[in-house]
Amino acid sequence: MSDLVVTRRLQLRQFNLRGDAADEEFVAGITNAIRTTLPTVPNTVSSSATEAYWLGPDEWQIIIPEAQADRIVAAVHEVIEARHAAFNDISGGQVALQLAGSRATEMLAKGCTIDFHSAVFAVGDCAQTGLGKAPVLIARRTEAPVFDIVVRSSFAGYLNQWLQQAGSELGIEFR
Repeated sequence: MSDLVVTRRLQLRQFNLRGDAADEEFVAGITNAIRTTLPTVPNTVSSSATEAYWLGPDEWQIIIPEAQADRIVAAVHEVIEARHAAFNDISGGQVALQLAGSRATEMLAKGCTIDFHSAVFAVGDCAQTGLGKAPVLIARRTEAPVFDIVVRSSFAGYLNQWLQQAGSELGIEFR
């Protein structure tokens, strides 16, 4: 097994959620609907089967397993129905990857200015940044290290090529 593996995360639906984080009923309702805590601390992610990434004071990216999507989408729409909020499916415009292995932090350092050392970028942290000139959302999933990377579909081919080239000396493997 390679010390550096990239896996495309399949069978997921991705959504952009906008709403008022100061509205305690909204936050509680969304948390209940998606079955994970809606993060209100900047640059954090919470996850169970569903993942919620903080993008801004009133914006989150929600990633849901395909098998649970219909139920969760219906529950979220009930919460936002009478509020100034939005929940939009962005699945077709996003690609989710996972970068894992002992050399993952080294790989990310080749194309990003963020310090991904676990003392600085801990499990549960996320950031919107650039990776090899592609705009991405990166989250640290485990201490191991394992990182989730979300990139727009229009940049996915480029990022894949960049990962192949930049990771060649690190023994990168794609699955």
